[in-house]
Amino acid sequence: MARPLRRDTSHGAVSPAGFESSSACVRGMLPSSTSRHTTCSRSASSRLRAVDLFVFYCRDTARLRAIYGLPAEKIRYVPFKVNDYQKILTTPTSDAGYVLSCGRSYRDYVTLCKALEGLPYSARILVTPDELAGNGSELDLRSVPANVTVVTDDGSSRSWREWIAHAKLVVLPISPDVLAPAGISTYLVAMALGKCVIISDSPATRGILKDGEQAVVVPPADPALLRAAVVKASEDADYRARIAQAGREYALSLRDEDRLADDIVHEVTKAIGRERRQPGRLASLPES
Repeated sequence: MARPLRRDTSHGAVSPAGFESSSACVRGMLPSSTSRHTTCSRSASSRLRAVDLFVFYCRDTARLRAIYGLPAEKIRYVPFKVNDYQKILTTPTSDAGYVLSCGRSYRDYVTLCKALEGLPYSARILVTPDELAGNGSELDLRSVPANVTVVTDDGSSRSWREWIAHAKLVVLPISPDVLAPAGISTYLVAMALGKCVIISDSPATRGILKDGEQAVVVPPADPALLRAAVVKASEDADYRARIAQAGREYALSLRDEDRLADDIVHEVTKAIGRERRQPGRLASLPES
């Protein structure tokens, strides 16, 4: 989720302190959900004071700042990128009629199953079972309704793309207590493949996606509203297509890891330049 920058005192500059994926906060320093922060906050605080700059893939960092005392002037937002961007551009797509939910990080499959139960739509939950618990997700097969099939996946990006490419729409139920932008890489892939995305309101959406524009954004842990969103997107082809098109345009504008790296380098360069002008500390930087 973040690339913290720590001063390299031997060179008097700012250097990377580890690149993080969207499924975690500053690894080893911040947990990804509020339910885990109590045991980590004390040990994290001292290390966080040594960090000069945090680059996050989400705009909503209010709870992180409140819990850990992160100074707003040390935080920068950089949009994430589309995984396997070049391959996605040449991936054939179709509508095979199924509603797809997938992902391992902080997925609320309990709410999803309640929302889908009894609906006249075929649905798939694509999972790598042994990776769920360690990433804050749970799936009880006893709670899966008859119209939902759980597909055990090998976790490969190729399989992931193929399942998304042929879905009618993609639903990402995110746990309500998450701090990290869980689901961000999945929804960007789905959008880039031209799929209408339904996702829970969370750090991955706030200040980034607008409900009814790039995606359908619903309150977390609310089966009734999630159900209504699935029904509307399934039944209204024009609505589904409009959201899918807007989402695709947004996702493709973010491009690949080269664009992401350029944006991070831009923030690092600004930080280094300011530090050289004011040795010994990183001055407050203007908002990008």
